[in-house]
Amino acid sequence: RIAAVLREAADAAEGIGEEDNDDILVAEGMSSGADMAGFLDLLATRVPGFGDLVKQDGLRFLDVGTGIGAVAAAVIGRAAADARATGLDIRPSTLELAADHLSSLGVRDRVDLREQNVAELAETDVYDLAWLPLAAIAPKAAAAALPRLRTALRPGGLLISSTVLRGARQAPAVREAAIRWRMARKNITPWSAVEAVEQLTAAGFCDVQEIETPARTTALVIACAPE
Repeated sequence: RIAAVLREAADAAEGIGEEDNDDILVAEGMSSGADMAGFLDLLATRVPGFGDLVKQDGLRFLDVGTGIGAVAAAVIGRAAADARATGLDIRPSTLELAADHLSSLGVRDRVDLREQNVAELAETDVYDLAWLPLAAIAPKAAAAALPRLRTALRPGGLLISSTVLRGARQAPAVREAAIRWRMARKNITPWSAVEAVEQLTAAGFCDVQEIETPARTTALVIACAPE
């Protein structure tokens, strides 16, 4: 891992950038979908009423930075038959991959794919559950998105945010520093779980809390839209 970071630093010094390709996007998406399945199980045991929320009739789920749609598919797969999801992404080519992936799973008709920056979300009282992966969002977009997400959620709706920065108490300082450097280079939101709690609270969310996750996984922070 250290060698990989050093190679990346050398590339950065020489002005060599990184390029995404379809294979990488699909692999990352499949990993995110598997992670979400595990998170759903974890939250069902840690958050009272979460399991019932996911399975309630008419669930509306918002998937920010949907990628290939694997996270939306994971939630829809646990939900009632009339549940629907909306997947946001800013890259048209990625949304094409999402359409193909969701079609292969037989759930394309249950997911609305939309080319949109979450910072421009303008819906009110629409969603029961939302997913905000900070590792997929630029810092300015994340800050602008929080009040919009609060408004887009129905009263009592739940936002799940994730960050790869677990905090100094849970991860070695060198690892955190290396991740922050990579996030800065890629213009990714560098909030730790503690910072995410602070940001969500300042944005008007209620009952904001970090949910303990297994070591070497991303940190989760949940928050409720005010009633």
